[in-house]
Amino acid sequence: MKLLFLIITAVLGIGVTAQAANAAQLFLYPDPIEIPEDSSAIVEVRLDTEGQSVNAAEVLLRFPSGSVTIREVLTGGSVLPIAPEPPFVGTDTVKISGGAPSGFNGGGTIARLEIAGRGSSRVPGARIDFEETTRVLLNDGKATPARVTFRSAQIQFLPAGAIAITSSTHQDQSQWYNSKTPVLHWELKEGVSYSYRISRDPTLLPDDTPDTPIGNIKLELGDDGMYYFTLKEIGRSDTVSRFRTMIDSQPPEVFEVAVIKNKNVFDGDLWYAAFIPSDSLSGIMRTEAAEISRKNKEPRWVEVASPYILRDQERASQLIIRAIDRAGNTREIVVASQQKSRAGQQILLAALLFTIAIVIVQRLRSRREHAIIEKE
Repeated sequence: MKLLFLIITAVLGIGVTAQAANAAQLFLYPDPIEIPEDSSAIVEVRLDTEGQSVNAAEVLLRFPSGSVTIREVLTGGSVLPIAPEPPFVGTDTVKISGGAPSGFNGGGTIARLEIAGRGSSRVPGARIDFEETTRVLLNDGKATPARVTFRSAQIQFLPAGAIAITSSTHQDQSQWYNSKTPVLHWELKEGVSYSYRISRDPTLLPDDTPDTPIGNIKLELGDDGMYYFTLKEIGRSDTVSRFRTMIDSQPPEVFEVAVIKNKNVFDGDLWYAAFIPSDSLSGIMRTEAAEISRKNKEPRWVEVASPYILRDQERASQLIIRAIDRAGNTREIVVASQQKSRAGQQILLAALLFTIAIVIVQRLRSRREHAIIEKE
């Protein structure tokens, strides 16, 4: 019990003195958000703790429903990686919850939103705003709300790219790929010179120096991440097009799989596997499980969620949990049959992570309900 108390104290920050009451910042990047007519934009929800340590947040954003649609919320690589509930996307709102059990101090991205314009009903001067109910909690063991300042972002709807850029290898700008060598193509105009730039910043423009090769180019991208290939006709700054490429070549992080029997979790006192896979960039797309027995040595994969009830309650089969990220990279964790406890380490880890997730949800909801009562 003493060990469990020490671990929970360290994770949740119980007994830690509250930091100085600086104002943490939540903001959107880039600002303005440029959404091409025939494409989408990626906007990052960023947090700057201003020297404080925080361990949970619930972010609510509002956008014009008639003009904008949120295609996807990406939480891979979040500075608040434990999500007690999946992101919610409504017709005009987005809610993102996350936590960092050991606390987070600094600046980073909570989530990325893929945003597209909606038909012809786009409203000039549209914005994405933070709701006042957005909360960031200090890592002080008391769920103290941090003082937060918000910076919303303007939306600019752009006409379709003046130069049509396509790719034979990375066709969909909304998808992650594990190849670092995208091939791009555009149709050449007679007598026209082109300049291009490859950058992580979607706002940067090429200079007026002609570049080669032209028309067809194979990029050699060194690091993983999100890149923008910006192309323009020299002498015509208004003739500019961008092509977004998202690269994730690394497998998901190594994670623990704990095989547990606890009658308080499932009726019938069943064996189950608990796991929380994560991916530092594109995020986890799905998890799969296979149980391999002596009779059936070929894996039969099924999509599962944690906690997963074992089909073989005799524990005679080898268990494999496979995490697959959005770029198709995989990580497999093998659990031997009739696994013996490693001094209770895995059981404690899984139980602690589930406890943390529940505590984060309860804290956020409790604070929100308390705020509503006070307002009334």
